[in-house]
Amino acid sequence: MPINDRLFKMPEAHLLQFSGVVVSMYPIDVATFSAFDSTFTIDYGATIKNAIDVVTALKSDQVIIDQMTEHKQNVLNAMGKGNTDYKTISYFVRKAF
Repeated sequence: MPINDRLFKMPEAHLLQFSGVVVSMYPIDVATFSAFDSTFTIDYGATIKNAIDVVTALKSDQVIIDQMTEHKQNVLNAMGKGNTDYKTISYFVRKAF
């Protein structure tokens, strides 16, 4: 499991689950929020939901790490093939000259 060096120390799944609860409960408690801070309006709930949808659409950290590992392996394979081809060509060049 990768090191979580973020400021929050909880798994993404818990954060996403909690955010879903907040979004679903916000319209019910909007009056309380508005009394606390007038910038909390009913439209703010939609803003929160849109932000959560954007985050949910992002790839998880593990998917990104797996893709980076796959790309690294592709590069190593290409380097190995290039090295083999170089040795083959240099062999024939040395033989010819």
